[in-house]
Amino acid sequence: MKRNIVIIISAVIFICSCSSNKNTAKSGTNKDEFAVNSAMIDAITALNTGDFSKAESLYKQVLTKDKNNAAALYYLSSIAFQKQDIAKSVDYGKQAIKSNDTNIWYKLQLTDVYLSTQNYDEAAAMMEKVVKQKPEVLEYWQQLVNIYHVKGDFKGEISALDRIEKRFGVNEWASMIKYNLYREKKDNAKAEQQILNLTKAYPAQSKYWSILAEMQMKQKNYDKAFEYYKKVEETDPDNDLLNFTFANYYLVKQNEDSLYYYLKKAAAQEEVDFQTKMNIIFSVYQDKVDTDTTAFNRFFSLLETMKTTSDTANCQLWSMLNLGYMRKADFVSGAYSAQKSIDLGCEAYDLYQNWLYAASTFEQPDKMIEIADKTIETYPEQPLPYLFKGVNQEIAEDYENAVETFKMGLNKAGRDKAIKEDFYMNLGDCYHALDNKEECFKNYEEVLKLNPDNYSVLNNYAYYLSLDKKDLDKALEYSRKVVDKYPDNLTFVDTYAWVLYQMGRFQEAKTALEKVISQRQDWSETLENHYKEILNKVK
Repeated sequence: MKRNIVIIISAVIFICSCSSNKNTAKSGTNKDEFAVNSAMIDAITALNTGDFSKAESLYKQVLTKDKNNAAALYYLSSIAFQKQDIAKSVDYGKQAIKSNDTNIWYKLQLTDVYLSTQNYDEAAAMMEKVVKQKPEVLEYWQQLVNIYHVKGDFKGEISALDRIEKRFGVNEWASMIKYNLYREKKDNAKAEQQILNLTKAYPAQSKYWSILAEMQMKQKNYDKAFEYYKKVEETDPDNDLLNFTFANYYLVKQNEDSLYYYLKKAAAQEEVDFQTKMNIIFSVYQDKVDTDTTAFNRFFSLLETMKTTSDTANCQLWSMLNLGYMRKADFVSGAYSAQKSIDLGCEAYDLYQNWLYAASTFEQPDKMIEIADKTIETYPEQPLPYLFKGVNQEIAEDYENAVETFKMGLNKAGRDKAIKEDFYMNLGDCYHALDNKEECFKNYEEVLKLNPDNYSVLNNYAYYLSLDKKDLDKALEYSRKVVDKYPDNLTFVDTYAWVLYQMGRFQEAKTALEKVISQRQDWSETLENHYKEILNKVK
């Protein structure tokens, strides 16, 4: 652990330093000894008040009386360092150590001075003396390792680590450093041995077997990796990520069935959080899920497995389930999952959109209007919910409100031609139901401007014109275009025949209907009535 260089202001250190100097300092008169002690005390006082200049002067005064006073030399080294005079700091530090080689603090301080100037050779040499003097202090060994590391001395670092393990036994800190050092040197055998040593020292720790397995996987030694994975299982059968561990092995081995088996087990684990599961599962299937049916089915099955665990409260899970249900055309589950995800806090517009599409298959106008209103409340600028709401108001024969809803949606449609076409078409239908034929036909014209091949509008337009016996040539043109495209559609053929009937072209009308006479069992009541009226005119 690296220390900052500080001036240690401590009476205790002062006393210990003075005590240790008695054996090395030259003996002097009692008067000289008193003068030295007095100056040392005054110097400590000066340091405590931050008066470094005075303290320096006093320590130098001590040296005039006792040139080998180690404590004074030590503090002068500190003061010189504070003044950025590194040369003097080193010189005083060396003199302090020479005067008292047993004081560990002198060596540690000089080590830090060397480190501050990136003099790693001298720092390492000094720290070697420290660990030799205090071999029982692990922190000193750790600092020695760090010095060799920043120095880039691989042999020195390994040697220090070996000596640590010899004195303190195998430990994770030293072994992991050696493991990484050997990996950097591409010496995989020695790297592996470091972790094997840890498995013996800590037999209950499965993480070391995991490291070994991953190491072998990277080296493509898959059989050896599998052996280590089994060790993980033996050591820690309840390991939360064990199933993912085996899944990764089978992913690399390209064993799809075993991969899916372990992912399925992992998905069912209560202990593993949703995001961890999702990240791993998605990484396996994300490139295949859109194009590979088997991959999609397995991915979706894993999501459904998670639905049975504590993950059931995760809105992202339900959001992804919703995509799957919609793809599978399971609209009951699609509507439920969209609502569930929204209720749990996910509010992406796609969820609301899927909710609308899925629920629209239930033929429940009141429920659809409720869902559309919720969507409009959250996304008032989106046109689609207005379309769904208006259509269901139309189904409920609430035509006036439907018209207002369609108009609001049309104002949100922007340049989206497809949805504008739907709005105009439904407006036309509603206006016809309200017996406002002028507005009906006006909106149908808007549809045909956007899409001249909207066959439903062409058919309805033609039929309504025929009922009014108005613009029959236009009606015939539109109806013929529809029948040419869909000659077997009974509704379209009926419209075409009725336009001909209104034009007095009875035989052509009869011929048109008789082209679909083979489908008579499917004819509507209206079509049957039209056929009878046409036959009466032909006779």
